[in-house]
Formats: sequence, structure tokens, C-alpha cells
Amino acid sequence: MALMFSLLCVGCSHLPVHSKQSNHAQQSIEVYKSLQSRQCENSGLSLSQLKQELQTAKIQVLAEREGDTGKAYIQMCGAPDGRLGVFSIDVKDLSKATTLGFKPFTY
Repeated sequence: MALMFSLLCVGCSHLPVHSKQSNHAQQSIEVYKSLQSRQCENSGLSLSQLKQELQTAKIQVLAEREGDTGKAYIQMCGAPDGRLGVFSIDVKDLSKATTLGFKPFTY
């Protein structure tokens, strides 16, 4: 019985925790843009370059990370590698970010 309870607890540990947020809480959304990097090359943009684009447009970056498209790419030097710059921003800035070429990041 104790083993079943332990397994149940471990199995549920990955579920999201929901909490109430105040009306003043900032609503965020992730946006992305291609790093334009290519296989076998030291090419493309850096996260800091894309972050600077957002900041120049007066968009506050709450978090940043590197991601990928999740697609398979041909393994060939010079071919795209699918790397993305992913940024968390305030949802009110989404339209400004999309005019810069950023797109909403969906999982």
C-alpha cells in the first residue's frame, strides 16, 4: 500500500501548480525568431543581438533562451540548423514584437 501511495505521489509530481495571481501580475508570452545559423559554420545571430532588437523597440525582455523548431533538418554543411532565439515578453508588447518579425512560440 505504501509503495502504491509513493508511486501515485511521484506520478503526480510533474503536474503544474496553479496559484492565484493578483490583478497587477504581468502576463507574459514567449516569442521567437530564427538565429539564422547554419550547420558547420560559425554564423547567424546571437541571443543578445535579437534581445537588443526587442529592447530598442522598448520591449522589456523577461527571460531568454535558445530553442529549436523541433523539425528534422538535412545534415549538410551550410544548411539551416533550426536554432531559435526565444524571449519571454509582456503580452501587451506582442504586436510590437511581431512587427519586428518575432512570432508567438507554441509548444
